[in-house]
Amino acid sequence: MIKVNEIAFVGYPTTDKARARAFYEDLLGVPLTMNTEMGDNYWIEYEVGTGTVGISNYWKTSAEPKMGPTAALEVENFDETVAKLKAKGVPFVDGPFESSVCHMGMITDPDGNSLWIHKRKPGRAAYQGPEIPFVCYPVTDRPRACAFYEGLLGLKQASEHVAPDGFWSEYEIGTETFAMCSYWKPAAEPSMSPAIGFELDDFDTAVRELKAANVPFPMEPTETPVCHLAVVQDPDGNSLFIHKRKPVQT
Repeated sequence: MIKVNEIAFVGYPTTDKARARAFYEDLLGVPLTMNTEMGDNYWIEYEVGTGTVGISNYWKTSAEPKMGPTAALEVENFDETVAKLKAKGVPFVDGPFESSVCHMGMITDPDGNSLWIHKRKPGRAAYQGPEIPFVCYPVTDRPRACAFYEGLLGLKQASEHVAPDGFWSEYEIGTETFAMCSYWKPAAEPSMSPAIGFELDDFDTAVRELKAANVPFPMEPTETPVCHLAVVQDPDGNSLFIHKRKPVQT
């Protein structure tokens, strides 16, 4: 049985290193923890709470068809997971392969969203800081998506909201939340791709600063019963949720 222990990282494909770093570090204020050069390629990491956000030009060519942000699922047994996924006919668009720090391979879910299957080698330290509240994948067919994420990958549903206009399902993986939903698919054009959520200290101030910097808002700031959120785009067109959780009512 496939066992997913945590979200190892969320990787965003970028094309201009300096421009991407200015956006994530200078504008969003995310702390840099790794900057690795590999010839013409680069991999940069930011630790956000217990999660890791990576930006890179490394896998853009091989990560067709979606070319969008990609969550990496940390699995218990890498070889067993690969064997089971291949036996089920799940497409591998990159790898599997071994690096100096991990084993990994990229697959696609039934909606064409990319997923890294990842097994970290021993020796990585944890970092405590701001929070990644969720990583959200847009899906079109709820039963089909549940069969993949729950039936095949073994994720355990933590909460679900179903309405006539869409659904939002959450899965707790380690200390992180993986979500799949249909709500924001039409609004989040043009990328229609998975998106990470950044939990903000001051939502209104962040919105003002992002708009002053002419950052696109494909989904304008919205208030729900539990949070404030909006979708913005980075310079490469990747989607990001900005998010502020409301206090829990007692």
